[in-house]
Amino acid sequence: MSEQDRRESQRINVHWKGRIILPNHSIHNITIVNVSLGGLGVHYSNAIAAGTLISIEFFIPHQRINQADRVRAKTRVTFNTILSENRGAIVGVTFMKFNGEEKNNLVEFINNTSEEE
Repeated sequence: MSEQDRRESQRINVHWKGRIILPNHSIHNITIVNVSLGGLGVHYSNAIAAGTLISIEFFIPHQRINQADRVRAKTRVTFNTILSENRGAIVGVTFMKFNGEEKNNLVEFINNTSEEE
């Protein structure tokens, strides 16, 4: 079974800036490369051990100019894909906890994007 078949939620490719907070409380810039109701694909400078709990903050853009909804979520690293030529890694994370309003905003974004495709 492929990774795509195992996924429970549709993934939407994005290019959003965000931040992660690692267990040692260090904060790092990231780029979100895909999003689903179950988790995120994150481009980061290094791989992060599977099972590591990290906090992520990012903004979901709106159709309206200059507006976005902030999401702060607790996540668990599920996989890493190391990129060639020292370009870092794609880190897959699963949402562990985020509030209802933030989840509703994410659902709305995914539903609206899915309808456009």
